Amino acid sequence: MRRRPSRLLPALGLFVATGGSVVVAGNYYVNSAPNAVATVPVGNGVLDVPVDDGSSNGPPENYLLIGTDSRDNADKNDVDYGGIISGKTNAASSGGIARSDTMLVLRYDPKAKHGTLMSLPRDLRVQIADTGKRNKINSAMERDDPVKAVENLVKTVQNLGIPIQHFIVVDFNGFKEVVDAIGGVKVQFIRPTQDLNTGLDIPKAECVTMSGVQSREYVRSRYLKIFVNGKWHTDGSSDIGRMARQQDFLQRALNQSIVKVASDPQTLSKLLDAATRNMKTDPDLKLTKFAGGLRSMSKGALDTYTLPNTPSGEDLVVVDKEAAVYLAFFRGETPTIQLPEAPAAAPASTAKGARAASTAPAGPATTAAPDPLAEPFIPVADC
Repeated sequence: MRRRPSRLLPALGLFVATGGSVVVAGNYYVNSAPNAVATVPVGNGVLDVPVDDGSSNGPPENYLLIGTDSRDNADKNDVDYGGIISGKTNAASSGGIARSDTMLVLRYDPKAKHGTLMSLPRDLRVQIADTGKRNKINSAMERDDPVKAVENLVKTVQNLGIPIQHFIVVDFNGFKEVVDAIGGVKVQFIRPTQDLNTGLDIPKAECVTMSGVQSREYVRSRYLKIFVNGKWHTDGSSDIGRMARQQDFLQRALNQSIVKVASDPQTLSKLLDAATRNMKTDPDLKLTKFAGGLRSMSKGALDTYTLPNTPSGEDLVVVDKEAAVYLAFFRGETPTIQLPEAPAAAPASTAKGARAASTAPAGPATTAAPDPLAEPFIPVADC
């Protein structure tokens, strides 16, 4: 079966929640503290120059959004600390950048005030820029020099035929801090849910105000279990289900952050503090401009896709032939992504080229349980 995950990961949660909140409360902070967010001084010629389309608002630009598993700001007292520090590490983690667990390309058109987000599977087998060898794309950042790590990932993505004008790097700790800054995110679990690998434990069906740690446990879950009819069932969709749950959760977090900032100005300060501690950008990125774009996208002006891919061996995927129409759009060669017609009988979650679902199943906790092995499975509803 082809894997068609749609991915809005913790990194985007920080980008959108913080950027949208800046615009809600005004741009004073960004304008008065332009150097508050750290930058990565990549070399000349690494980033592409946007092609001027003659519009008064400027041409569309592509932003590479990078979520890393950097351990720099992780709290050893967090219950999921063991899950964060497990696995392969490298010297780059001491510089604030490690493996790229999340890679998304955001194309924002300031004239249309519309964004298009495309995720790049971390197991995508591509030609790595500095070695010329084919490997998983997330290996491109496994470099001792944190600046070279970012440069290499940017160049590797460009090798796919996607021009990159800007980048933003965020670590998982930033996502946790954003959720805590807005007082948690309310989620209605329709069944007891757990993941022993991340530490997630929701013992009963109820509305839960998820803390930053709980949220991180949930959005990182790849081995989710749901309690149905007296037994625990494992969600077999793995990354596909995880990505769908992340998209749903982050939309909730965005909506709540904007409401919270509007009613409590102190929330803005907390969100911005989280951003400055956990975000790095290219030197030319204008935070005010980017925040304004995120505000537009928070109102629904955002389409989400994943780069079409096909399994190729164990834990690997390769670019699918259908990717050509996506890549053409991100190069600015077409005004839209021209998706093929999905077969009428194909399920929405597996139809070729299907857009991602953006909301969780509606209904109260007493709603009949969905298939626990469905792909993807989102075990939540609105509180």
